[in-house]
Amino acid sequence: MPASYAVYLKRALFRLELLKLAVLKAKGDQNLILSLKQHLVHLDATLDLVWEEAREAAEKDEMNGNWRCSTLDRWLSMEFHIQRHNDFDVQVFKDEHPLNEAKLNMDPFGLGELSINLLILLYLLILYEYAY
Repeated sequence: MPASYAVYLKRALFRLELLKLAVLKAKGDQNLILSLKQHLVHLDATLDLVWEEAREAAEKDEMNGNWRCSTLDRWLSMEFHIQRHNDFDVQVFKDEHPLNEAKLNMDPFGLGELSINLLILLYLLILYEYAY
């Protein structure tokens, strides 16, 4: 797996372990417990797909620093834009604006760059206004 994914995989695996612990220790509200189980199953299935893509790439000798995992890229885009992965929230996001579906297909490693560049531009404009 390329090093560019390392921090994101660590976070996903940490989240997976937290969900496992939460499901094991959960008491009380059955709807909450069901929701935790659904998140656990979804993340586990997503990581299984990531490992399968990585295994296939390694078998084909395609695993290098430029290799991309489409499953993980999509998951990261959803994390950035929606912070949820269930079908309802994804559909609501897509329906909110015609360009939102395209956002989910953006390169996840470029996400946030536009926000940072806009903040820098705004900062420079403010400095310019105060200077003159």
